[in-house]
Amino acid sequence: PRPTRREEAARPQHPDTPPATGSARDQYEHALSLLRRADYRAAEEALGQFVKRYPNDPLAANAYYWLGENYYAQGRYGDAAYQFADGFRKFPNHPKAQDSLFKLALSLGRQGKTAEACTAFGEFRKRYPNAGLRREAEAEQRRMKCAG
Repeated sequence: PRPTRREEAARPQHPDTPPATGSARDQYEHALSLLRRADYRAAEEALGQFVKRYPNDPLAANAYYWLGENYYAQGRYGDAAYQFADGFRKFPNHPKAQDSLFKLALSLGRQGKTAEACTAFGEFRKRYPNAGLRREAEAEQRRMKCAG
C-alpha cells in the first residue's frame, strides 16, 4: 500500500538523495558512495531511483547488481535474489551478468532454497566456465551437496 502523505512527511528526508538533475553517471556514483558508507536505506533509494530513471543506461546493469548487494549486505536475501535475478534477466550479456548469477545462487542458498541455488550455480558454471568466481561457485556447490 502507498504511504499516506503524513507518513511521507514523517519520513526523514535524506540530504544525500541524488538530485533529479545531474548526469546519470553522477547519480550512479552518488548511490555507490552511499553504499560504501553502509547507508543502506539511502543507497537503496538512490539505486532504485537510478534504475527507474535510466533503465537503458549502460550503468543500469551495475545499478541492479549493487542494489542486490545492498540487500545482501543487510541479510535481506529474498530481496537480493529478486534483484540479482532481475538484473541478470534484463542484462544477460553485460559483464555484471556473471556476478549477478553467482550472487543470485548465493542469495537462494542463504534462504535455504538449496535446489534453486544448485540450479543457479549449475547455470553459472555452464555459462561461465572460466569465470574468476568459478572456484567459489564450486565450493558452494560442494557445501550445499549439489548433484553433479
